[in-house]
Amino acid sequence: TLPISNITELCCSAKRLAMVSMAFFQIGCSVVLALFPGADGLQAGLPIESRQFADGRLKNYLFADFVKQFGRSYTEGTQEWRKREQFFTKSLHEIVTFNSVLPRAWTMGPTQFMDLSDAERNAQLGYKGRGLQHVVAPSNGLSHLEQASQLALPTELNVEVNKS
Repeated sequence: TLPISNITELCCSAKRLAMVSMAFFQIGCSVVLALFPGADGLQAGLPIESRQFADGRLKNYLFADFVKQFGRSYTEGTQEWRKREQFFTKSLHEIVTFNSVLPRAWTMGPTQFMDLSDAERNAQLGYKGRGLQHVVAPSNGLSHLEQASQLALPTELNVEVNKS
């Protein structure tokens, strides 16, 4: 007989682990394809040294540096420049934020996708979405998780082990 509190703790731990794993998976997917070619996790031939990513100097990386590094043909001051610069700035903020968390297993750096919208990046990487999601809303307005959390759990669980 196992107390339900032990089972509940195990389930909660598994949920937390799954949530953390999914968060790292989502972050990793957005950059791993662009970073994979180099043996050190960075693209081969990039002029910015890997130590820049780790020590915070990436905060000084400008859109003009990106345009030069990746051979973009945007003209400064145009609408296209401003639009791409906004995507770049958002991506750069995500990289700097990620790299500020220690310890970490890897370091994010600039990629050729930093000036693209999410839709453009997904299209270039071949992302086709999760397919059709047929979701039926519960009739009482509560989500399935909310309904499940309202169920009364037993105080004990009898587990029989067959020793044959």
